[in-house]
Amino acid sequence: MTDRRAECLTVLVDQVNAIAPNRDVSSDGWIGDESHQTTTSDHNPWVYDDDGTWVVTAQDITDDPDNGMSCQQLVDAIVASEDERIKYIIWNCQICSGTDQDNEAWLWRPYSGTNDHTLHAHFSVKSQPEYYDDKHLWAIDMEGAPVTAQKDDETILPVLQRGDKGPWVKVLQRQLIAEGVHVIRIDGDFGPATEMQVCAFQYRNSLVVDGVCGPYTWQALKD
Repeated sequence: MTDRRAECLTVLVDQVNAIAPNRDVSSDGWIGDESHQTTTSDHNPWVYDDDGTWVVTAQDITDDPDNGMSCQQLVDAIVASEDERIKYIIWNCQICSGTDQDNEAWLWRPYSGTNDHTLHAHFSVKSQPEYYDDKHLWAIDMEGAPVTAQKDDETILPVLQRGDKGPWVKVLQRQLIAEGVHVIRIDGDFGPATEMQVCAFQYRNSLVVDGVCGPYTWQALKD
């Protein structure tokens, strides 16, 4: 039976890669090793989905501020956004729970696990499919590399159009699929198929149909 990562965590990794394409990934990981298999870690494939897969609801992201990925900035942004998908975050010897957990939400407290999480931040998401497979963008607004703004702030995202390539195009393609467009390849290549689906999305949302993903199209995808 197939194991897979929660879709919302794939979106998070895509966004992080778009922010810092040259970042260190040596401490990244989503599915646990043998040491995790003897525990109740969220790195184990423990949630059974209706599609017949076992879902891993955790992701580690490497701290690499020299190459644009500061875990401190990342966790601060997600905590500030109070994203309902979060079950808990562990970073730098501290843990912070999301809503509907045993501890008060969005307050850091000491973490005493065997891994102090100074090389990477750990993100666990809730076990309900409406959370773990929610493909909307994460509200991470990091200095020098904005992805989406935090609540009530202006959204600043790159303008994408046919011919563009790279991790930002993957983010766009995932968002289009999340909004119910026809299946397109998530390949980071803004080709004619992606352009056609951007046009279709713009038409359905009463936007200017030009096939260019600018501020208004990003905003409609994020809402």
